[in-house]
Amino acid sequence: DLNRAQRRFLSAIAEHVTVLVGAPKTYSEGFSHDGTLLPEFWQELEIGIDSKRIHVRSTAAEAAEELAVQLAALGDSYSVQDITIGIPDPTIVPVLQESLANNGMELRYGPGSPVTSSPPLRLIDTIVEYVSQGSIESFNRLIRIPNVQNWLAHQLSSGEDQEAIRPESLLTLLDEYQGATLIRTVNQVEWPEAPGKMIFHRALEAIDHWLKPLKTTKQTLEEWSGPLREAISTIYEGEFVRLDDHEGNLYTRAGVEITQVIELLKAIPSNLDSPVTLAEAYTWILGQLDSIHIPPLTQANSIEMLGWLDLAMDDTAVLILTGMHDGVVPESVNGDAFLPNQLRSLLGLMDNARRYARDCYALLTMLHTREELQIVMNQLSVDGDLQTPSRLLLSVAKDDLAKRVKWLLTPVPLQQDKRVETIWIPKRGQSNIPIPFPDPSHHVRDMAVTDFKKYSQCPYRFYLSRIAKAKAFEHERLELDGGRFGDLIHECLESLRDPDLHSSTDANTITESLTGELKRLARSKFGVQPPPAVQIQLEQAERRLQAFAPLQAARAREGWRIKHIEFKVSKSDGIQLDLTEGRSMILHGRIDRIDYNPREGLFAIWDYKTGDQTTKPRENHLRQNKTWQDWQLPLYGQLIRMLRIEDLSRVRFGYILLPRNPQETEFAFAHFSEDELKAAIESAKEIALRVHRGEFWPPTYKASNSYDDYNAITQLPVTR
Repeated sequence: DLNRAQRRFLSAIAEHVTVLVGAPKTYSEGFSHDGTLLPEFWQELEIGIDSKRIHVRSTAAEAAEELAVQLAALGDSYSVQDITIGIPDPTIVPVLQESLANNGMELRYGPGSPVTSSPPLRLIDTIVEYVSQGSIESFNRLIRIPNVQNWLAHQLSSGEDQEAIRPESLLTLLDEYQGATLIRTVNQVEWPEAPGKMIFHRALEAIDHWLKPLKTTKQTLEEWSGPLREAISTIYEGEFVRLDDHEGNLYTRAGVEITQVIELLKAIPSNLDSPVTLAEAYTWILGQLDSIHIPPLTQANSIEMLGWLDLAMDDTAVLILTGMHDGVVPESVNGDAFLPNQLRSLLGLMDNARRYARDCYALLTMLHTREELQIVMNQLSVDGDLQTPSRLLLSVAKDDLAKRVKWLLTPVPLQQDKRVETIWIPKRGQSNIPIPFPDPSHHVRDMAVTDFKKYSQCPYRFYLSRIAKAKAFEHERLELDGGRFGDLIHECLESLRDPDLHSSTDANTITESLTGELKRLARSKFGVQPPPAVQIQLEQAERRLQAFAPLQAARAREGWRIKHIEFKVSKSDGIQLDLTEGRSMILHGRIDRIDYNPREGLFAIWDYKTGDQTTKPRENHLRQNKTWQDWQLPLYGQLIRMLRIEDLSRVRFGYILLPRNPQETEFAFAHFSEDELKAAIESAKEIALRVHRGEFWPPTYKASNSYDDYNAITQLPVTR
């Protein structure tokens, strides 16, 4: 496949040139005098591939499993050195390597991985993004690079008065401050107060000092070379890698290539070296590295994978082709704005006809020179897009074309082949990873009033949250979750501790006080630049407080006075449930609000509810069949014994509802009878006894949802 200049050179010395063509004489009309292909001959040529050699599967993962089946079918007839995997489409390489690694086979991709995807270049990419944007997303990506994480932990631990910070703990410390403040940029006008502020500031100062030389508006490419090299060497200095393993090879080879390109920045003539931004300098570096790949280390027992253009010259006995899809083989270039296909043909440049001829000849060469040739196809790409079979596979006799099309468009379900010995073969739709069993050595002797519902929903999830302290953490939150939104409103309502305010019968006075407290808290928690979503949530909270104020004023007019806000009962206060078998369970908790009406001699025990939807307290606690599903309010009746309130006939329990719809704001009583309260306590004792015994298994799933923090541990999404 020579270009026009090469062919002219050969013509000039034709008497000294011998042309060898690898094809039967019957194909002589397909070659010119210099051995190059004549495109017209190959366009309608039939390629006799038996359909039984073509194995069509649905997904890339299934195609990888089929590849394992085909390799297993070879048995002991061939060694790994006799086998080549053809890779026209390199996007499937990671899928094949991962799948066959599970099957105990190692694949080596000869072209290797691009330098642009290597860890050192990803470091530069993230640095440029952070310096250019200063967003919290770019900050998080930077500190999550393992080498940066290790370096930063060392920087924060240096100094006589500094405690050592482990790299694995650093992210949690930094994420906690972000989660509390929801900051969206590291260029804050005013930093909100929250736990972790100091460590976050120190981390930011260390990173800014490290990258300060790069925070320049514009420099020449030569001037950028020094700061870039220094920034990279700071992170990798003192790091040890093994040159004989894959990761070490990737780091060292990529480092050499990147260093050479950075050094080239110095060689640019000064009259051509105009000032550019860091991002523009990085774009130039990327352009120099874009075509460079790092070949993997040679492994004695690995099966070689080769790209399409190398396969015709490969001499192994067995070839298994993958990725034979149109647009890949043959490659087709259409719609070029400057060199459309017809103009390419007139200029003698590579066009679609020449590409087809080249690939047709290559496939025929493979068919005629291999002892075994199989083709494995996947209808869907790695990204899940539908793919069209290669036109080369449709080059059959007209009478067979319909059958071939049907064959190529009908993926066959993958059948598990027992010849494929795998390290780990899960059943379809089921995981063999065991769910961690509860540790029987942990004993629970105290429970919060909210624990009873959690245990009722799933004993194992109760164990994970309460005993194992397993907690999901989501960084880069854009808004307050339901719990933190409720906490914000709770904190605003704590201002009702003021006797003048909670006894006020003027709704406007209450509104002004509560909304003023909301603004103060928002400024303290989120600074002067809350994220847009939080600004909307603050407006929603303000509307809920405005709807609450008239009802609070009406309660004051009825003679109700707030006696306690956030009344806390600790473990040490000695409130307990007496259980059977001589056991007991200590109760503790926090009551949002306790009111008293001296006119009627009644107490009201309230729990604030700020969920979007309203759920009345009675329906939330008692099912229609009179069984209990929540014990919070009845157990509050036990906690108020701390206040020497024993006669529950003088106590009313309920919710103060502050939902999304202001019209549904309400002081809602549960209206429990004395018998119902007694039944609730007996039911709670049964739960407490099971907790006391350590009964936390098995998990239950009926009350779980897709937002459950423990889905991964309990394997809820897995079909069992």
